[in-house]
Amino acid sequence: MFRPKIAEIFLWRRIPHPDKLNPGGPEIDVGISTANSFILVETKWLSAVGKAQGEKRDKDQIQVRREFLKKYAKKLLPNHTQLAVVGIGLSENAFTSNRKKIKDVTFRTTTWETICSLKRHPLADEVRRYFNWKKENTKFS
Repeated sequence: MFRPKIAEIFLWRRIPHPDKLNPGGPEIDVGISTANSFILVETKWLSAVGKAQGEKRDKDQIQVRREFLKKYAKKLLPNHTQLAVVGIGLSENAFTSNRKKIKDVTFRTTTWETICSLKRHPLADEVRRYFNWKKENTKFS
């Protein structure tokens, strides 16, 4: 298993919109940067992936993030050879939309159940208890 020596994590930062490069573009839930990797994470609990994104309102949240990485990551982060967008959702099918493949930018999904069940985390039991509490107290429609 690869373990980076240094990882920077950021929460809720905006990136420029890939269609216009204007400030105030998509808000990234979580970003992770290591020596050679840059990952943008989109998280969902009950909500669906936002559609009608992009200048022509013809893209979803995942497409916009992947396009940003494809267009600008090599210029902004030349040492980052591994680029990815990760979707974390409550259900396994939280990220099933029709997306074009984008070369050099990986897309993967996982669930909150999987993330909150990682036993190697130093507070694994507490994280798991919080996940169970949140799920039990969520009003599913």
